[in-house]
Amino acid sequence: MANRRRRAIALYQKNMTTREIGDTLRVDPKTVWRWLAGMDVARRRRGPRGRTDVPDELIRELIEDFGLSYAEAGDEVGMSKSGVMQRWWRIIGRPRADRAPETAATTSSEPSAPAPGLAGTGTTQVRNGQQRRFR
Repeated sequence: MANRRRRAIALYQKNMTTREIGDTLRVDPKTVWRWLAGMDVARRRRGPRGRTDVPDELIRELIEDFGLSYAEAGDEVGMSKSGVMQRWWRIIGRPRADRAPETAATTSSEPSAPAPGLAGTGTTQVRNGQQRRFR
């Protein structure tokens, strides 16, 4: 049993998924996760893995030199639009914005006034310069 666990860890460190490891060792992928957790192995993020075979220079060339959009560049290299966009932001050093920065209007403790023409229909909130109505 210990030999299978060591082999699972070695395969995981070679970038195999837990599903692939489970198929190889004939165990459930959840069992592989438990083995990894029990041995304090650093886990990778979940979800699809990025396209590491597409060089950053190719992305830079398609966007800067050829002027392609994110979607067009993605079609050229077999990536999604959002994948190209995230890679581009990493290349140019733009911090990834998981959330929009809070504005003074959203941090205020006072409720915002309704927008003209919306009085009595719900509350409004100003965020990023846009006024939204909530019921």
